[in-house]
Amino acid sequence: MLLAFVLVAAWPVDAWATWPPAAPTGPFSAGDGSDTGALDEPIPGFVGPEGDGVAPYEGSNEDQTVNPAFVGWATSVANYSPTGSGNFSLDDFDDNITYDFKIPENALGPVTAEVFDVVSLGDLSSADIAAKKTPGTITLQFDDGIGDGDGPDFAVFENAIGVGENDFAELAYVEVSTNGTDFARFPSYYTNGPISSDAGGTQDPQGIYDLAGKHENGYGVSWGTPFDLSELALHPLVLAGNVDLNHIYYVRFVDIPGNGSYKDDYGNAIYDPWPTTGSPGFDLEAVGVLNAAGNYTHTSPLAPNFVTQPVDQNLSAGQTANFTISVVGTPTPSVHWQRQAAGNSTWVNLTESSVYAGTTSTTLTLSNVTVLLSGDQYRCQASNSAGGSFSSAANLTVTGTPAIRQPPVTQTLNAGSVATFTVTAVGGGLSYQWRKGSVDLATGGRVFGTDSATLQIANISVADAGAYAVMVTNLQGQVLSASATLTVRVPPTLSLQPKSATVVTGKTAKFTVAAKGTAPFTYLWQKNGKNLKNGAGVTGATAATLTLGKVSTTSAGNYRVVVANAAGKATSVTAKLTVKKSKGKSR
Repeated sequence: MLLAFVLVAAWPVDAWATWPPAAPTGPFSAGDGSDTGALDEPIPGFVGPEGDGVAPYEGSNEDQTVNPAFVGWATSVANYSPTGSGNFSLDDFDDNITYDFKIPENALGPVTAEVFDVVSLGDLSSADIAAKKTPGTITLQFDDGIGDGDGPDFAVFENAIGVGENDFAELAYVEVSTNGTDFARFPSYYTNGPISSDAGGTQDPQGIYDLAGKHENGYGVSWGTPFDLSELALHPLVLAGNVDLNHIYYVRFVDIPGNGSYKDDYGNAIYDPWPTTGSPGFDLEAVGVLNAAGNYTHTSPLAPNFVTQPVDQNLSAGQTANFTISVVGTPTPSVHWQRQAAGNSTWVNLTESSVYAGTTSTTLTLSNVTVLLSGDQYRCQASNSAGGSFSSAANLTVTGTPAIRQPPVTQTLNAGSVATFTVTAVGGGLSYQWRKGSVDLATGGRVFGTDSATLQIANISVADAGAYAVMVTNLQGQVLSASATLTVRVPPTLSLQPKSATVVTGKTAKFTVAAKGTAPFTYLWQKNGKNLKNGAGVTGATAATLTLGKVSTTSAGNYRVVVANAAGKATSVTAKLTVKKSKGKSR
């Protein structure tokens, strides 16, 4: 069943919504029903000549009656899991619920506004909270169910007590379910800070939204906290169909130990009187149904859902491709087709062109398709105010005269490595023949894949340098790719080594090398293993010839050169320089 739901204005939602929705804006109601027109204006439990929200109490107000706006009440208890065993002890907040407040049936049937006609969920101690012990819960069942109608759909009565302008209110999260297993929680919002000790455990109800327990009920006053199912329209469980907002049969309450350890849906710490005893934690009195299940036709946002997906297309060049979807949603979704080119991982929105028509309609048309479009994928994006989704992707295959989508790439490699050339071609039924220059290559020895899309040549040498291309053929014709040039770099070898020399002080010494391989070369001369620099009589420290001018005895040593290029390097033999002192002339 496809359903749409009303979104209450309190929770603004973007077209591509995440959960929870944006935080609501107030004003929120007070606990006594005085704030007419507030987002969560309370529901009177009793009406009559004494006025709305006035409850029969100790023999007075006998003419007050249960508000006829309620069409039903909780009919059974599906689960009751309070904290502790019920053995009252002031020192033990695991077992702090007195027997009279552990009767879950007190939450069934119409509201009474009697402060002892409640069931308590219990409180957790600080140690329990630190140990992540589960708070108390109760789940009520509704035989006739609750539906998402106009305005609030049910109201919760808890014995919050008014104290001046504030209330002594114990709070709980509220969750709803269709099947009793999957529960969607109302997105709560709490703007009060910690409770001051001077306030006696009370706080301003106008800082609380979508938490049960904020409205006064008892001692002659009866107001219920309203909940509107439409606020859950974008909950993931609702969008997935696990929770049907027009057929709610279970409502669950989860106590909030009010020391600030528990948060609202926006990260704000939640506080209430804590710890409490006797009837500790959330005290549930009744839940009244305002809109019964299955009675309403909804016309507001439902996220898009694809009923028909696009299917693969196998065509010949020149034909027309049509991709079609059908999608439902409320309001009617807008659509936009996207393309993912073959070999690419990015989806791109299409625009109207000579090739593409209907890019924002339910049928995308591609006219006069070419083999270059073969392997592309197409999908449709649908969106409306409730969300967005994508269709599955459909493939386009086009058969025709081969076309080169990606030619082989020019490359420069070192001798001894593996050269790999790859072509991407389309057209269907393809065969390949690689060639070097104008000569077809054959697989064998160091050459592999001459009849495939990828050519490999192992242990390359200078003889393998040249231009490589591939002829791609099918039954419709053939095409020759552009050529890719292979340049093979050869590491240096030394055809001339430096020679040892003996030089008289004051004279010049030279060491020379000659290199073969792929130019250009770099040179770095070393003396006794340390790099030389030009200056102080040294020239050519980074050239093929090293010159040492006016040598002295300190110039003596072992000299060598490191010759390098892009493919590697070579180190010369060591040449020894011996320096002798000049004898000069005697008188």
